[in-house]
Amino acid sequence: MMVAGALTNILMNYVFIGVFKWGLEGAAIGTVVAQLMSIAMALAYLASKHSYLSIFKHPLRSSVNDAKQTVVLGSSSLAMFMYYGVLVAFHNKLFVEYGSNVSVAAFAIVGYLMTLYYVVAEGIAEGMQPQVSFYHGAKQYNNIVKVAKLATMVSLAAGVLWLAVLNLFPDFVIGMFNTGNDSLIQEATTGIRIHLSAMYLDGLIILASMYFLSVGKGGTSLAISLGNMFIQLPFLAVLPKLYGVTGVWMSMPLSNVVLASIVLPIMWRHILKQRTVAPSPDLAPA
Repeated sequence: MMVAGALTNILMNYVFIGVFKWGLEGAAIGTVVAQLMSIAMALAYLASKHSYLSIFKHPLRSSVNDAKQTVVLGSSSLAMFMYYGVLVAFHNKLFVEYGSNVSVAAFAIVGYLMTLYYVVAEGIAEGMQPQVSFYHGAKQYNNIVKVAKLATMVSLAAGVLWLAVLNLFPDFVIGMFNTGNDSLIQEATTGIRIHLSAMYLDGLIILASMYFLSVGKGGTSLAISLGNMFIQLPFLAVLPKLYGVTGVWMSMPLSNVVLASIVLPIMWRHILKQRTVAPSPDLAPA
């Protein structure tokens, strides 16, 4: 469904922008058409006999407690998706105030480069979720440790590797978005060096939020997601006044260090405490 929606979006962009010359309006229409395609496929599957969750197979039952739990668990994901948009708005405002149009453009490039890691980290966290939920329900806590360790190592390795590539070849990666503007390349390189210096910690914070969501701790997961958003606001309020544009670039890595130093120990204490209380069998070999 996701791939079909993505391919439809690409095709619609080609038709509406490249053929019909509708410009930005065409891009918007293409996105909506692609999303409707994915939604139609999902609804068709859920209404079919092939799905255990078929909406016609089970009687309708309302539960206030279930609804409350759903809202709590879903709020964490909502905050996680809001995180990037809200912070982009704050950063853009401050770059306009303390920098220039070049600063705003550089931040857009750095943001795209960070997103390439962010979606990988989010995918790792979401891939961990069903396994941790299953093992938590089965009280196989040793298996949770193994899955969490693997997800942590992969997310950390992906972040460090991407950060190394960005720092070793900044001109090349920035050149994918710009050519010939030396001031923009210089400003974006500064953003890579400072703004993305603790990028891998952001991936681990997402992982921690998804872990608590997986074990039914929706309130803790929501607190982490909101904390990841709001902890940056004091840094954004103070650092630009002290260091100007550099202070804006510094806000995210410093906030990541502070939040990660709190959240990650809490996550691992929770994991190891469960394993100590109720040890479980090892994972079965593949």
